[in-house]
Amino acid sequence: MDKVITGAVIQARVGSSRLSGKVIRLLHRQPLITHVINRVKTCRTLDKVVLATSFNDLDEVLVNLGFDENCKVFRGDENNVLNRFVMAAQIHELTNIVRVTGDNPLISPSHLDQMVEQFLAEDLDYSWIQGLPLGLGCEVVKGSVLADLDKQVLEDYHREHVTIYIRENLDKYKARPLIAEGRYQRSYRLTVDCLDDFRLMEKIYANLYKPGYIIDIGEALTLLDNNPQIAQSNSHIEQQVFKPTT
Repeated sequence: MDKVITGAVIQARVGSSRLSGKVIRLLHRQPLITHVINRVKTCRTLDKVVLATSFNDLDEVLVNLGFDENCKVFRGDENNVLNRFVMAAQIHELTNIVRVTGDNPLISPSHLDQMVEQFLAEDLDYSWIQGLPLGLGCEVVKGSVLADLDKQVLEDYHREHVTIYIRENLDKYKARPLIAEGRYQRSYRLTVDCLDDFRLMEKIYANLYKPGYIIDIGEALTLLDNNPQIAQSNSHIEQQVFKPTT
C-alpha cells in the first residue's frame, strides 16, 4: 500500500483586486506570506508544505520567498486555481491536500492538526474548520477528489475557488467539519483582504509577535477581546462572497 502523504498547499499571488501585493507587504519586518509559511510549518500532521503560485512575472518574488523559507514551490495557472492545486499535488505526490490561503497570517496550526487527524481517522473526502474567526481556518481534501473534479466540465468560478463545487454538493462526498472549541469562537475578521485588515493585523503583531515565536491564537483573541477599538477597526469591511451568475 502506498504511503499516505498529507501536505499543505498555500495558494498565493502578488496581484490582488482589493490590496495589490498584500502577501509580500511587510508585517513586523517580514513579508506576510512568510508568517503564513512559518505557522504552517509547525503543524505536526503535515509531511510537506508547498507554496503554489502562478506563472505571472509578478509572482517571481514569491518563488524566491518560498525557497528562502525552505518551502517547496509550484507554479501553475493564475486563474484555474483548481488545476494549480491538482498539479502541485501530483508533482509533490500528495495524497491529501490541506488548502491554505496566503493572506491568513494567523492561521491556527493546532486546529489544522485536529482537522487532519479527524479527516484521516474517519477516511473523509473533505473537511473544514467551523467556528473560528474568518482567517484562522483552512480545509483538507483528498487529492483524488480534486483530480476527478478537475476532469469535469465546471463553471469558471468552481476552478477559481477550488472547493466551492464540493461545498455546493456535500451530499456527494464523505464530508464533516471540525467544530472549533467554544473558547475560540468569535466573529472577528482576521484575514487580510484590504488595507484596514492589514492595519489590524499590524496591531496584533506589534503587540504579540516575537522573532521565532508563533502567535498563539488564544492570545490574539484575548487581545481583541480586551481592546474592542482594535477588534472593530475592520468590522465595516464586507467579506466578498462569490455568488454565481444566474
